[in-house]
Amino acid sequence: MANNPLVRCATTVMVAALLLTSYAPPATAGSCKTFLAVGEVVTRPTPDGTVLDVSGTWEFDNALQVQLGLKLNVLVVQEDTFVRFPLLGIPRLGFASGLDDGVGLSGTFIQILEGLDIPEPAARILSFQPHRMQLLVPSTFPTGPVTVLMYLVQDNDYVNAFVSNLISLDTAAIGPFNGSVR
Repeated sequence: MANNPLVRCATTVMVAALLLTSYAPPATAGSCKTFLAVGEVVTRPTPDGTVLDVSGTWEFDNALQVQLGLKLNVLVVQEDTFVRFPLLGIPRLGFASGLDDGVGLSGTFIQILEGLDIPEPAARILSFQPHRMQLLVPSTFPTGPVTVLMYLVQDNDYVNAFVSNLISLDTAAIGPFNGSVR
């Protein structure tokens, strides 16, 4: 029976069919589109500094999953002075010549900035929601034209950091705190 060509052909077809149906391509890491955009920044003075009400699109769900190695930061820049708001951790204040309000910020420069800042306990993330966050920039931060941007670093890969668009506004235009909080 084993020498029968019909049996050999049927056996070969069955073995080939089993091999083809059991083959799985090698597993590869998936990827997703990263959306990181600042839509609008509205400011208001408070006794403790300036509240920035930031709206936009960021990796809210992924940013909350710390085990993914994502670091979401908001950067508020005024000339060479900046406040960095890491989603996880204490906001930080720093100075970097050539920062130029964040224009042309690259992942390599972000890594340098993170080495130049110090904890700033007066700065705080007041709220963090899917499309809105509120930040408190301390009263010691210079007033005038500021730039707000976000960046996302995954697994400490600063070379491939995602940097959002820049929103510029003038905090001097809001004036000093007038004694009432809305």
